[in-house]
Amino acid sequence: MSDDFRQKIRAFAERMVSLAPRCSSEESTKLFLVLPFLGIQGYDVSNPDEVCPEHNADFSEKYKNRVDFAILQGNNPVIAIECKCCSFPLKDERGQLRSYFNAAPTVKMGVLTDGILYEFYADSDEPNMMDQNAFLVVNLREVAKGKIEDSVLDGLRGLQKSTFDPENIGAEAKRKLV
Repeated sequence: MSDDFRQKIRAFAERMVSLAPRCSSEESTKLFLVLPFLGIQGYDVSNPDEVCPEHNADFSEKYKNRVDFAILQGNNPVIAIECKCCSFPLKDERGQLRSYFNAAPTVKMGVLTDGILYEFYADSDEPNMMDQNAFLVVNLREVAKGKIEDSVLDGLRGLQKSTFDPENIGAEAKRKLV
């Protein structure tokens, strides 16, 4: 099974890397890179009750925010996904994702991505406070070259719809970070 999953992820990564040069906006990145990633993880991207675009993440009436995508379980957001254009670095975008953790108490994991690089964050130290460091980083350029560690494969497997448990993601993240 592990080899099948490894080959599936590698073939997927090769395709995404080949599409990346044509994703010159945030919208094209979301449509052609991020939604397929969610799909390969088992999420129904055509069901707004499961993958909700532009989900509210408001602090108050005065401060209106929206997360690019929220993965919902029972109408509650459990994963917040912030997307950036494929051609821009992610270096200064964590503050925006951090605010979604604070605004939505049911969010247990955040993802920052440009469609090729995926950084996964949890709130393992304090509830509704995003950890400073990602507990999992997946670079599809490296995966496409066959460079994928077993720990990364296991991490991706644990984030699939069929296995993702929002209540345990903090403990999993803490174990990976430590």
